[in-house]
Amino acid sequence: MKPTATPQTYLPFGLGEPRSFGSLTVVPLYNEAEPGIEYVGLDEALAGGLTVTEVNEAVETLLVANPRGTAVLLYEGEELVGAKQNRILERSILVGPGVKRSIGTGRDRGSCSTRSASTPLQPTSASRSNFTGRRPAQPRSKPHSITSASHAV
Repeated sequence: MKPTATPQTYLPFGLGEPRSFGSLTVVPLYNEAEPGIEYVGLDEALAGGLTVTEVNEAVETLLVANPRGTAVLLYEGEELVGAKQNRILERSILVGPGVKRSIGTGRDRGSCSTRSASTPLQPTSASRSNFTGRRPAQPRSKPHSITSASHAV
């Protein structure tokens, strides 16, 4: 059976040519908008109000609060410098607009110090960047994704 009218749609996709086999008809859907997501990196997010704080002084966990209207992409391998210890992000994380969430980190060797947990977050200076194009050494049980330069928090 062939449709007698073309259905009207107000969704963000278009309809392809229907294909039939026996009594089954399939209509492909095509995205009419260019897929994508807008986000900023750590330096720009910190300048725009992103906060990263320790959770009960737990080494493996930090709390990220994104008050911005734009998502923030934190890259696997980014170094978070400040508070009581430096930390390395275990995986890439997209923090949505207005989201507050905990993130997993690993401690940077030799980063323990007598700094205060309230040490302010600072964007990285170019001289502090440590981009090598390689991921930091991690246990093989964790998936790898994106690498990045160091950033201060």
